Amino acid sequence: MHSLTADGLDSIEEGIDCITLILYHGYKRPAEGAQGAQTGISEAMWKLYPQLLYVCAGADGDAEGGFGFEYVTPIVIALKNYIAQDPTGMLAVQDDQGGKTRLELLSHFITRCLAVSHNSSDGLDGVAIMNLLIAILENMQGRVDQNLGGIIGVVTSELNWVNSKEKGYKNYRLMVLQALAMCFTYNSELTFQSLEASGITLPVFGAWLKGMNQFKSDFELRRNIFGLSSIITCPQVPAAVAQKLPDLLKQLALLAIKMESERLDTLKDNEEHVARGGVETDSDADEAEGDEMADGDGGDAVSEDSDTAWKETQKIFTKLGPKLGAGQALT
Repeated sequence: MHSLTADGLDSIEEGIDCITLILYHGYKRPAEGAQGAQTGISEAMWKLYPQLLYVCAGADGDAEGGFGFEYVTPIVIALKNYIAQDPTGMLAVQDDQGGKTRLELLSHFITRCLAVSHNSSDGLDGVAIMNLLIAILENMQGRVDQNLGGIIGVVTSELNWVNSKEKGYKNYRLMVLQALAMCFTYNSELTFQSLEASGITLPVFGAWLKGMNQFKSDFELRRNIFGLSSIITCPQVPAAVAQKLPDLLKQLALLAIKMESERLDTLKDNEEHVARGGVETDSDADEAEGDEMADGDGGDAVSEDSDTAWKETQKIFTKLGPKLGAGQALT
């Protein structure tokens, strides 16, 4: 706990790293169908959770709080592990925090970090926050329906903000759009309801489609494919969006082709690496470093259950294939 205070700044990075590693290696959820119930994260580890938020945001409700804004990214990685390893625990009330759940406590943290990020020149803290929202949507499926409207509000507000900038913030803009895609993946019907209630469905879709060609990495393509697939299979789609379904299908096909090419390139690189006996060249290292910096979503201790989701998407394509060929409605 000392390393997460102003007096422990000399060791704060080590303290955050230790928390992340303990959460990731000590509280792995059992695989689906495996025997044994998940025990959840211990209360001793949960006691550190509010202090992690305090480092960047101060006390809940303190508009000027926080003393370690430069640690937003590593703290978000730790928070993502709390969410991934114990989603049920996120809905529990945290002791001595005014009766708020751990998920509710994130609201002030997100607001404060985004406000600080707006004063930066690159929006990297905003990238971390969008990753945090994506972690909630990916790991708490069906558990945060009542919070989805608030998440969508944050995402669309940030989309408006970043689109108001004439230049820069490319990585942040792409992460905001990925968060939007994951809102549809979580629940496309509820997402449409929220966008329609605010009257911003078409502007949001226009911004999303405009940025489609800029997505390159496997995880970026995957998230957008999941989002578009959820829209196409949504039982109730706004009329304005229904008219654009052919465009969405075309974009979905292009993303799938692009993703296949990306994976073939990765396979080729891996085969060449093995052929060299596992020896990494200087060019490989430089390329890997450049990719991580460009993606804005480098590796952390959270693993995504992407294979399961990808198989579900393939099932969707299999189901839609005959209807597409016959020109039938996609319902």
